[in-house]
Amino acid sequence: RVVVIDTSNGKIIRSINVGLDPEQIAVDPSESRLYASNEDPGTATVIDLASGGTVATLTTGIEPEGATVSPDGRWAYITAETSSTVTVIDTAEPEVVDTILVGARPRDTAFSPDGKLAFISAELGQTLTVVDVATHTVIRTVSIAITPDVRPVGVAVRIGDAAHRLYGDVHRREVAIGAIEAEA
Repeated sequence: RVVVIDTSNGKIIRSINVGLDPEQIAVDPSESRLYASNEDPGTATVIDLASGGTVATLTTGIEPEGATVSPDGRWAYITAETSSTVTVIDTAEPEVVDTILVGARPRDTAFSPDGKLAFISAELGQTLTVVDVATHTVIRTVSIAITPDVRPVGVAVRIGDAAHRLYGDVHRREVAIGAIEAEA
């Protein structure tokens, strides 16, 4: 379940059933739909936020973890840990339109602000996969294996002067914040 909280007073507004074993959630830019990755059943649930009802339950890769919606709201990317895939959901339908093979145990996705690129962190693969969002194809895979113990989990994109800057969090024995310059 997902709990909706009024941040002005801390009170619970409502609780929404999003499926079995939700891992992560994402809300589209219009705040009309919520996307939840459900690990045990291997699904993503699409929720209408106005009614709280389920719009669709879609099959994803094995053990879905991350859920991220593109800046324009057109695509939802659901990472799946065991199958090392990203399930691409066309949010207009909603339906699964593609599956992208990425590094081992993908955890998170960040889109460039213009929505043209997606960056997927792979914890066990120690990589960052760059995807062309228009075609859902891998452009390149960048190794971020700084040491054997570094495992990239989260990723965020920020625009700098002439390039996008990618930040990733890592876990295990080391804690680090890294930045990778990417072409704008």
